[in-house]
This record gives sequence, structure tokens and C-alpha cells, in this order.
Amino acid sequence: MKLGWCTKTFRCLFIFFNVIFAIVGIATIGLGIFLKVNPFITYITQIKLDGSSTFLANSALIIIGIGALVVFVGFCGCVGAAARNKYLLGMYIALSLTIPIVILVFIISAANYFDLKKDRDHFSSTLKNRLQNKYSENATEFTKPWDYVQKQLHCCGVRDYRDYDAVFTGNDKGKLPISCCVSSADTDLHASWTSSSNFCPNQLMYSKGCSSQLRDYLLLFAKTGFVADPVIVVLAIIGIIIAACLCRRNAEKEQYSTL
Repeated sequence: MKLGWCTKTFRCLFIFFNVIFAIVGIATIGLGIFLKVNPFITYITQIKLDGSSTFLANSALIIIGIGALVVFVGFCGCVGAAARNKYLLGMYIALSLTIPIVILVFIISAANYFDLKKDRDHFSSTLKNRLQNKYSENATEFTKPWDYVQKQLHCCGVRDYRDYDAVFTGNDKGKLPISCCVSSADTDLHASWTSSSNFCPNQLMYSKGCSSQLRDYLLLFAKTGFVADPVIVVLAIIGIIIAACLCRRNAEKEQYSTL
């Protein structure tokens, strides 16, 4: 009788744990969807910052996949414990073992792509090269996202506004795009370049370059993942231990009932 009461209590705690685990999975899916539809993330990926942009574009889908896996594992745990189904509990343990592996691969990949502190000069020079070669009236696939980044991060150029000296030449020498303007928040960045109002007066420009702020934003994104992913791993490991103990208690209960 005592063994049955302990097993029932343990099972209820396990179900409660997996409800929490499933909620964490749903939150992870929500984070992935947010990253997928976030316009700032979309524009950063269009700038194509070497491997960082490629990984950033795919990371939202990876995060959604991890969240879906966590929700499914939580479902198997709840149903398996409630129905006392050893096959579902076995599946729960097997899938829970894959979660740390998947997250470890994701973290290693993220650390590789977002290792921006290792070579800041290379990051800045690559970005500057793209700015000076791709930023133009007709190159909208780079110009539009870069203008958006400058407007959102309140910056101008890569290192500073002088990066545009190689972009605006001839009669336009010394001019800056309207997205460099402090007052550009409510400005239509899609207006024609033929209008003189689409250039920013030097006295109203943002003084800081975008390189350091963009790099810090990418590092913040990576660090958020490095903090959140271990939480899921810890929960998965705890779930494996509890599921194993529950299976053992069920086996002991079956053995006890035959006596």
C-alpha cells in the first residue's frame, strides 16, 4: 500500500514536471517565431555578414525545431506517466537523450559563427567593403536593409560617417544618406534619391559607426541562446532521471503485487 502511494505521488510530480517542460518548449517555439518574423533580424540576414547572417537566418527554424521536440517529449512524459505506458516512457527517455546532443551541436555552431570578438578588424573590414561596393541607388538588396539598421541602431557607416566618402563621389562628395540623420526615424527611406532632402546634413548625423553596435547585437543574440539552451538541457536530464526512477518504481510495484 505504501509503495502504491509513493508511486502515485511520484507520477503526479513527474506529470507536473513535464507540463512545465512543455511550457518551456512552447516558449522556445515562440522565441523562434519571433526571430523569424522580426524585421530587424530579417534585414541583418540580408546584409550577409559572412557566416553569421547565414546561421542567423537558419537559427530561427532550428530554435522552433528544438521547441517542438521539447513539447513532444513533454507530451510523451505526461501521457506515459498517466497511462503507465512503458513504451511512451521509453520514448521519452530516448528523445530526452537527443535534446542535449542537438543543443550541444547548436551551441558549438553558434559559437563558431558568432565568434566576432576573435577578429573584430575582419568583421569591420568585411562590412565596410560591402558598404562601399554595394550601397547605391540601384542596389536595393543591400541599401534598404543597411538603411534600416542605421536607423534602428542610431549609427552611420561602419566605423563612422567617413566610410561614405567612397560611396558618394563627384558632385555628391561629402553627402550622407538620410538614414544617418538623427531625425530619420519618421523619414521615408524609400523616397527617390534625386531629391536633395534625401541626404543628411553633417550636423545632424549619428556620430557612431554601426560595426560595434551590430557586433554587440549579434553577440547578445548568441549569449541569450547560450543561457537559455543549458536550461533546457538541465530540465531534460532531470526528466530522464525521474523517468528512469518511475520505470523502476513501476517494476518494483509489479514485483510487489506478485508476492
